[in-house]
Amino acid sequence: MPGLLKVVLPVVGGVLVVSNLMPLVNPTAFFETVGMGSIVAESETPLAKSLIVNLAVARLALGILGVASYFRGSETRARIGTAIAVLLVASIYADVAIPLEFELDKRGRATDVPVPLDLTGPKFLGKLALVVPLLVALAAHLAEPGLLTKDKSKDQ
Repeated sequence: MPGLLKVVLPVVGGVLVVSNLMPLVNPTAFFETVGMGSIVAESETPLAKSLIVNLAVARLALGILGVASYFRGSETRARIGTAIAVLLVASIYADVAIPLEFELDKRGRATDVPVPLDLTGPKFLGKLALVVPLLVALAAHLAEPGLLTKDKSKDQ
């Protein structure tokens, strides 16, 4: 039976691939889907479109590496899993520390009052559903013989 990380990492990578195809194809629909409809107007500027495409392609490539890790070795899988976990944890931290959405006034203009993070929103729950199993799989992977302990079945 394959290790937990060998199963969890390709699944998380596949979800990253699918979820990052949407901002490439239709950024407006992506923001509406994840509940960030108030920044749609800002996402239509050329600079924002460029940044969205660059970020989506980088995350897409990392997701593809996660899927491909099924066919790689244990150490490579651990490195890719750590990179994806750091990305997801940093993304959750950024949602808390740097609000991108602001309340709108009666005319639809953004104010200086940030929208607090919704812990039951699809964006936060989606990231949490990806990072928790990945962190558990990484912890289980570290406990396997050969990384933190000496594998007694191998000859030195």
